[in-house]
Amino acid sequence: MNKSNLLQNLNNLKLLPSSWAVKNFSDVVADNSGGNKKLAKSNFLDEGDIAIVDQGKDLIAGYYSDPDFMVKAKPPYVVFGDHTRAFKYIDFPFIMGADGTKILQPKKSNCNSKFLYYFFLSINVPNAGYSRHFKYLKTLKIPLPPLETQKKITRILDEADKLQQLDKQLIENYDALTQSLFLDMFGDPATNSMGWRLSTIEKILETKSQNGHYAPRQDYIRDGIQMIHMSDAFYQIVKPGNLKRVKADERLILKYEIKSKDLILSRRSLNYEGAAQPCLVPEYDEPLIYESSLIRLRPDLDIINTTFLFYFLNNQRARQRYVLKHVTRSTISGINNKGLNAIELLVPPINLQNQFAERIQAITAQKKQLQQSLVKSEELFNSLLQKAFKGELIK
Repeated sequence: MNKSNLLQNLNNLKLLPSSWAVKNFSDVVADNSGGNKKLAKSNFLDEGDIAIVDQGKDLIAGYYSDPDFMVKAKPPYVVFGDHTRAFKYIDFPFIMGADGTKILQPKKSNCNSKFLYYFFLSINVPNAGYSRHFKYLKTLKIPLPPLETQKKITRILDEADKLQQLDKQLIENYDALTQSLFLDMFGDPATNSMGWRLSTIEKILETKSQNGHYAPRQDYIRDGIQMIHMSDAFYQIVKPGNLKRVKADERLILKYEIKSKDLILSRRSLNYEGAAQPCLVPEYDEPLIYESSLIRLRPDLDIINTTFLFYFLNNQRARQRYVLKHVTRSTISGINNKGLNAIELLVPPINLQNQFAERIQAITAQKKQLQQSLVKSEELFNSLLQKAFKGELIK
């Protein structure tokens, strides 16, 4: 019988070297979350004396300067996001972000904190939505080799982790470079520091902005036309190939087709800042259409370059100055065609916009190579991680 559960394969525990022990979670891990003051997100600062760690994906969520809020236990810690399932290794004093932040530490000196962190990364915490997930951790069986073996495993995984973190950092550097390039070539969009001509979205389009197609459930079929949905447009560029397909005749395709020089924007979002977010579409060898939660912009390429338009609409200063005032605030924030068309934007000379797009293309090519490197470094790390907790990494 295959003894496994949602989190770990229990059969692997039987194959561990004889020098390893297997302990219940409650015997190894202390939950030191209680008794600490928690800071509401509305009080997070961009600068301060003490870092704030919450359950979000970023290592540090903000800063604050009141030492009364510092976690009482001494570092290091493993921080677990009770809602997000995120694990973080924290080796410095910090302040807890409110709600969902769990502080975990070994109960005894026979367990290394970093080893415990890597063990948590090796398990599969089920996704229960925005529910509590700590209950799953409490069912774990924790494999514990001798302390010296834990330290050896930790050193190997540290080196593998450095490789993937370096790739991630280099990719982030390229992302920052694109924003710096925009500012260098066009100045601060909020103040129009270089004095470019102002226009509106409506006046720089080849055709009117167009809401997408609504397809009823029965129109989704295996051999239809690929349709871009909101979930496909979250990451700034659509990745065709595995999109849902719908029935669409020539009339629908003609009306809703999306091309590589077009831009799509989200019509609505659960948060205010998420509405009117732009997304690029790559060259593709079959027709693509888009659904009704999205709006298509087809720029007049004699006036505006699609890449420039994307980076303008994605620039935080430009969004604050020109875009977000046209977004409605409600439970689901949104923008309609009237508001979208009224958005003002800078219109530098088209040759300068085209130069910007060429440089972005070169940066994107280099970034793609790094992303391929990241895939390999992540595969290596995950392979070593799995071997480590099967007792196969250190003989």
